[in-house]
Amino acid sequence: MLEKHLLYHEPEPGLLWNVDIDYNTAFGHRQLQETMRPLPVLVLFHFIAALSIHAIASDTMSSMVLALWQLSVLIAGGAFLIIFFKWNSGNQKNLLLNRTSKQFLAAAIFLSLVWSVPPIIFCKFLTEGSSFIMLGIVLAMMSMGIVTLLRIPASAIIYTSFLSVVISRSVYLSLSDHKLIGTVICLVFGAALVAMIVVLHQEFRRTIEIENARQKQNQTIKLLLNDFERETRNWLWETNQRGELTYHSPSLNSFLGLPNASLLGHNLLIALAPTFEEKSLEQLAHHIAEHRDIVNLVLKSTTNARSNYWQISARSKFDDNGIFQGYDGVSRDITQQHMAEIEVRTAKETAEQASSAKSQFLAVISHELRTPINAIVGFSEVLNDSHNQSLSSVNRKAYLDTILESAKQLQGLINDILDATRVERGALHMADQDIDVAELIEASTKICRDQATKSDISIIARVQEDVNLTGDLTRLKQVLVNLLTNAIKFSPAKTIINIDMKHGRDNQLIIAIRDAGIGISPEDAERVFEPFVQLDEGSTRRFGGVGLGLSIARRIARLHGGDVTLKGSEGIGTEACLVIPAARLRWPSSRSKESLQSNVAA
Repeated sequence: MLEKHLLYHEPEPGLLWNVDIDYNTAFGHRQLQETMRPLPVLVLFHFIAALSIHAIASDTMSSMVLALWQLSVLIAGGAFLIIFFKWNSGNQKNLLLNRTSKQFLAAAIFLSLVWSVPPIIFCKFLTEGSSFIMLGIVLAMMSMGIVTLLRIPASAIIYTSFLSVVISRSVYLSLSDHKLIGTVICLVFGAALVAMIVVLHQEFRRTIEIENARQKQNQTIKLLLNDFERETRNWLWETNQRGELTYHSPSLNSFLGLPNASLLGHNLLIALAPTFEEKSLEQLAHHIAEHRDIVNLVLKSTTNARSNYWQISARSKFDDNGIFQGYDGVSRDITQQHMAEIEVRTAKETAEQASSAKSQFLAVISHELRTPINAIVGFSEVLNDSHNQSLSSVNRKAYLDTILESAKQLQGLINDILDATRVERGALHMADQDIDVAELIEASTKICRDQATKSDISIIARVQEDVNLTGDLTRLKQVLVNLLTNAIKFSPAKTIINIDMKHGRDNQLIIAIRDAGIGISPEDAERVFEPFVQLDEGSTRRFGGVGLGLSIARRIARLHGGDVTLKGSEGIGTEACLVIPAARLRWPSSRSKESLQSNVAA
């Protein structure tokens, strides 16, 4: 029975535990709820049994006594009906639970008194056969009362005990033989019923405690899930065996851009199709088709022109017969994590490429340095040997020329390495001055003329007069010499290298150097500007160099606000362009420019 006087608050349907009710209140509600269900049947049987008793006793009993008893029958049945209708009308919300329980107890006691009258009074005036029929009706009424009042043990025990004693007494008085045995059997039966009521009540209480704990746990989980769904873009979902959604988080609607649409009953793959990439959905469909658990499957979606990555995990459900029942799953937004992994992977690849390039550079530089040093040391030893004092002046000059050429080559390599170091440290500074572009091209061509002559290559430069720029003469000359040297190095003999000055977009100047050499693929046209990168790698390669020239040339050009670009096709040739921005240029007048262009065309 309830011990606390608490106002009743009706819980949500199906809930035994609510934050507004304690366990005793919820248990009391359940007791009364289960008692109310069979109550109309008890009242109906109560009136039918009373009519039957009236029919049996009407010939022998005083009409006044029967009328008083019938009145008590009506009062008892009416009391139960009033309690029943008040409960179902909702008026009990304003009552105390223990008051309702006390009303039930009073009604049960009154009912037991009503049904004790026939065995005690009526049986005295009836024949033995009629008495046993009447006792059978009372016994049936006692059984119906026990079934109805079982969930309220105090009412059921009082009702059962009282009627058991009354029936035992009547059996003792009604039997002519074996009175004691019949009385004992009735008392034992009554005691057994009382014991059964107590045991069933304890079992009922344990069941309610288990359900209460489970319901409390479910509600806690529900609250946690609500918090989870409110505070995160992640979403939970559940499907049946046909792949139709039976549950999903509200955030799924927002993610799919369908805030007011109901997705329940829709196929999961069809619902996700407008947002997720087809390849990703094919992977998910493959897992679902095989009824396999989905473990950390990464899918890509596109919303508002932005790519998102989702990690989907789901557990496949099977019944006791091994029949597939669907999936319980969760989808987690891992876009930031995925992008971070890509950045780490890209950084790692870049570092590995840089390390590989530097390793290649060390292998190449050792070869490039060894060649001029060996020439310098070797020919110096020959000239210094006393046995070679009789060398002719022609041979001696040839040896000295070789030493000088090797020293210049070594000087160039060292300068490239020093410039690359300055570039990497950001210590490469420009000294601006006025420069005539035609003179710049002519000076650069003269520096490379000997190399071109040895390679049997012609250089033709078409220049425009009176085009001036502001920049570092030495560094810009270094860029053009580098581009010309590369063109000579990668061109076959008896070919021509063309140098042109072009008027580019936004009033830029483009100095284009075209060769007919081995060419370059579009994917390699950017890679060769990275430090230490060479397309012809290895110490046994056909072409010399350490892979720093183009990197230094582009850095110098960009320090001037311009750029160096390469374009071409393999086997056809390459065009290297030095781009100078308009801010550093002074073009000639329109008339002289038109005259110059017509002369060049002629």
